[in-house]
Parts: sequence; structure tokens; C-alpha cells
Amino acid sequence: MRLLTAEEFADLSDADEYRCELIRGVLGVRETAPSWAHGWIQNKIGHLLYEFVAPRKLGAVAVDPGFVLERSPDTVRLPDVVFVRAERIPRENVPPFLDGAPDLAVEVRSPSNTKREMAEKIAQYLSTGSRLVWYVDPERRTITVHRPGHEVVVLNMGDQLSGHDVLPGFQCPVADVFSPYWLTES
Repeated sequence: MRLLTAEEFADLSDADEYRCELIRGVLGVRETAPSWAHGWIQNKIGHLLYEFVAPRKLGAVAVDPGFVLERSPDTVRLPDVVFVRAERIPRENVPPFLDGAPDLAVEVRSPSNTKREMAEKIAQYLSTGSRLVWYVDPERRTITVHRPGHEVVVLNMGDQLSGHDVLPGFQCPVADVFSPYWLTES
């Protein structure tokens, strides 16, 4: 079997109903199209991060971008939401996928995700340079925080989500991630 490179993967059409990643040169189905809850939470986290990052000009927040985490064979992962420091983003000729892991990677659990698959992704983000990974579980309404060299912490609805040393000063009640604005009183 011929292995794909990240560049060949970037040229593939994404016109089907599945979102794919490149795992060690092999095209892998990531999951079917996300559910409403998944998409809403993904967008909410992106919005909360953007509102903090943009005025401070810290870098970029993106939803579903690709990152080349390994070469020969290539692995391209597409975290649900990311933050990348400004100095890591090329000013010109931005490639389809950035090399290296995002500073912050956020994965929102989908029903099709297995524990093993998610553990592998989180470990890979951390081993290739992510300094913070949030694993968001919409069903349990928890956010599990992973940082290199630190204990894993599970946050519940009454807890505060922090940007730690990746986004110093970022604080957000976990409940804000899961609470739809249209159900709250103005």
C-alpha cells in the first residue's frame, strides 16, 4: 500500500460526508458529520477563546484546522478547536497544514469516538508539542485537562476552566461551555 504525504492529503477532495485525518500515511475516517451539540460546543469554545485571544493579539483560534504531527509516514490531525501563538504562524505562504502541534488542542467527544482513539490523539498532541489539551465530553458535561508533566484534571459544571501558562489570564466557568445562551435569562 502506498502511503500518502500531508501534501497529497491536502489535495484530496473533502466532498463526502465524513471528516478524515491522515494517520501514518493512511487515510482514516475521523467521524461522521458532527451532531448539533458537538458543533455548538465546538463553536462556543472557539468563540470564548477568540474573545480572549483577539484583543490581546496572542495568536489565532481556529476550528478544524490540520496539523502535521509526524513525517515519514505523515500524520495530519484535525483538532476540533485550536489556539496557536502568533509567532508560530507564518506571515506569508501559509501552508494547508501547520507543522507541529497546536499550543492548545481541544477535542469535543463524539458518540463515534472510542476511549482508545481519544487517548491516542491526546498523547500524540502532548508528545508533539501541545502544552494544553482539553477533552470535552458533552454527555457528562466535563472537561478533562491534560498538560505535560501535570496530573490529569477532570473539571465539572461548578469548576473554572483555565488557560494555564498557554493563555495566562483566561478563565471560564465550565458551565458556560455547556450552557446555551438562548436558555439563559438576559
